[in-house]
Amino acid sequence: ANTQTDASGDYATGLAQAGVYNVEVLKQGYIPQTVQATLQNGQLTILNFVLVPANVFGYSGTVRETGTNNPIAGAKISIRSQNGLYDLQATSDNNGNFSFATFYTDNYEIIAGHWGHETRQIQGQTISPLSNPLNILLDKGYKDEFVLDLGWFAVHTATAGLWERVIPRSPAIYNNNNQQATAGADLLNDIGNYCFVTGNNETGQLGQADVDNGKTILVSPEMDLLAYNDPYLYFHYWYVNESGIVDDTLSVSISNGSDSVWVAYYTGANRAWSAQQNLRITDYLPVSNTMRVYFTASDEGSGNVVEAGIDLVGIAEGATIIAVENNNLTTADAHLRAYPNPFGHTLQLETAADVRQINVYNALGQSVEQIFINNNSNTTTEVGANWAKGGLYLLCPDKGACLKVIKQ
Repeated sequence: ANTQTDASGDYATGLAQAGVYNVEVLKQGYIPQTVQATLQNGQLTILNFVLVPANVFGYSGTVRETGTNNPIAGAKISIRSQNGLYDLQATSDNNGNFSFATFYTDNYEIIAGHWGHETRQIQGQTISPLSNPLNILLDKGYKDEFVLDLGWFAVHTATAGLWERVIPRSPAIYNNNNQQATAGADLLNDIGNYCFVTGNNETGQLGQADVDNGKTILVSPEMDLLAYNDPYLYFHYWYVNESGIVDDTLSVSISNGSDSVWVAYYTGANRAWSAQQNLRITDYLPVSNTMRVYFTASDEGSGNVVEAGIDLVGIAEGATIIAVENNNLTTADAHLRAYPNPFGHTLQLETAADVRQINVYNALGQSVEQIFINNNSNTTTEVGANWAKGGLYLLCPDKGACLKVIKQ
C-alpha cells in the first residue's frame, strides 16, 4: 500500500490482512526511515515519524572515451536513486564535465550514453559527500537501448500510431482471439525499460493507437562507419499486422548520405520481440561518415491493426556476428524457399499451401513484380528471368518472413 501525507503531514493507510509490516517513509531532502508495525484486524495503529533533514552537497563527474581518455561532449547522464526518490539528469560540457548543485546521500543507478559510444550502466553506487567525483568511461561504437534520448526522431504521413520512445503500456493488449497485439514491455535484458513503439496505447482498446492512413518513419542520428572493416546493422523488432496484407509492412532501410536502399521487410505478425537481426551493410551500399538507418511502419490500405516496436539497435564488426536471421537465408521460415541463391538466369520458389501472393522489391524499395500463387499444396514457381543482373531483391510473401535473393 502506498499513500501521501496531506498539507498537515497526516496520512492514513491499511491492509486487509493482519501481520508485521515494514513501513518506509520517503521525502526528498530528508533521510528515509523504515520501521516495523504490527497491524491487527479491528484496531487502529498510530505510527508517527519525525524526519531528519539530509545533508545537501554538490556532486560532479566527467565522461571520457575508453582507451583514448578523450572527454565526450554532449553525453547524457541519468542518476536515479534505487528507491526512486531522486531522478537527476545532466549533459556533459565540451570538456566532458557535468555537475549537480544539489545532491543527497543515497544508493544510485547511473546511466551514461552518447551517440557514437555505447551506453553504460553502473548499479548500486552509494554517493555521499565523501565520494570521489564520477569518472565514467564509454566504449566507442554504436549501441542504443533507448534508455536515454540520443537523438532519434520520427517523420510521418500517418495520422495515428506514430513512433515514440516510451516504456510500453502494460499489460499488453490482446485481440478477440486472445493473441497479443501490443508489445507490453521492452526487450528483456537490455538497459532500462524503454523502446520505440508505434503509439503507446493508453486506452487499452485494440486499434486505438495503431498505425493508420500512411507511414511513420523512425530515423537514427548520423553514423560514421568509415573505421569499420565489415559493419553489420543489428536490431530487434516487434510487429503485428492483423490483416496479413503485404501492403502493410515494417521495413528497414539504410542510407550513406547519397543513396538509400531497403534491406528488410516484415509483413506477418510475430507478436514477440524478435531474435537479433543482422544485416551486412556492404551487401547493399558503400559506407560513409553520414550513415542513417530508417524503420518504417505503414498501414496504406483499409484500417488494419498495425503495431510495431524497435529496440537495441547497433553496429557490430562482422567478426562478432554469429546468428543470421531468416530474411538473409535461402529459406524464409516454412512459407518460402528460394534456390539457387545467388542465382544466374531463373530462381526456383517453393511455397507453402497458405501462400497466395509474393511481392518482389528491388534494393531501392521499388515493386518489381507481384507473383500470384494458386495452389492447395506446396508448389514450385520459376521467376527472375526479367530481373536486372547484379541486383539484390526482397521476396515478401503474404504469409511468413521476407527473403533476400541476389541475381548475379
